[in-house]
Amino acid sequence: MTETGGRRVHRYRVPGLAVLLIGGLYLPFLGVPFEYDDKVEIVFNQVLRHPGDIQEMWTYNPFRVLLLYTFAADIWAWGLVRPEGYRAVNIAVHALNSVLLWWLLSQLLTRRQAGEKKRDISTKDQTGPDKAPQLGVAAGTLLFAVHPLAIESVTYVSGRSSSLATTFVLLSMVSYVALRTRSPGPGLQDWFGDLVGLLNRAAGAALTAALLVGVPCGLMFRSGELSATRALLFPSVAAAAGLVLAWLRWGASSDVFLPNLEQSRHRKVAVSLWLLSFFSFILGCLTKEIAATLPALLLLLEVYWFCGGWRSGLRELHGRLFPFFAIPAALIGLRA
Repeated sequence: MTETGGRRVHRYRVPGLAVLLIGGLYLPFLGVPFEYDDKVEIVFNQVLRHPGDIQEMWTYNPFRVLLLYTFAADIWAWGLVRPEGYRAVNIAVHALNSVLLWWLLSQLLTRRQAGEKKRDISTKDQTGPDKAPQLGVAAGTLLFAVHPLAIESVTYVSGRSSSLATTFVLLSMVSYVALRTRSPGPGLQDWFGDLVGLLNRAAGAALTAALLVGVPCGLMFRSGELSATRALLFPSVAAAAGLVLAWLRWGASSDVFLPNLEQSRHRKVAVSLWLLSFFSFILGCLTKEIAATLPALLLLLEVYWFCGGWRSGLRELHGRLFPFFAIPAALIGLRA
């Protein structure tokens, strides 16, 4: 094995060990029958009998429709007499969360070490890398993998709501940190700031329209044939359409396809990472309401990790973070 290959294998020992520990800890629970909330939310839930009928799931609980669809897919795949398949999915989701957490902590560690290296260049420090941060990443990942607080969300099938929402929250954070750590040069930052400003204006207009249309519709039809939850579907589609139109307008007028192919590639990567972060956040909100806490976590990252203070961090509220805060605010208004 080459030296580079050996370093690569060494790097992935921590997530590999986390996955092995999770398997050893939770695989014995595969055959446990459905209990407590599993019976109410899955076995006796008639909404899940037809996986293709998303409208019924949306009416039943519009804020957990993605979670309900995973349960419906489980029923279609495993039936109601084989809990092994359901719990295998839960175990896989928890293992994925451990890997994502390791990735996130490793990204933050890499940024910290890069900053320390720049500060130490003038001193020509030859003491070698500090092993404590790597040990911290390993300890955090393995503690998350085997912590007793995860037992309920892994062994109870209905507890998947927390694990799956965590998956999308971590994926969003990983993508956001990747965007903030790999953007090369102020030119890209300025360009991306202009792009996000355009999307923010479009999102603000679309969400305002959603509130102006959705709240009257919900009040008007809450006791009629068109329920309030179905009425919310129209402003949601309008908001999504507004974002898509803004994206098309930007794509038609921007200079993303530049003769400088390297700059064009960096711009495409930046846009892709931001979109992955944002839509992972949306999927998390469709899994469990607790995912709406993600914007606060991103703000803390900006304040304490990227901007170095509250004043600079709060500026991102009308920049990269605006859609992350606007969506929960609009959903709270619609739900109220």
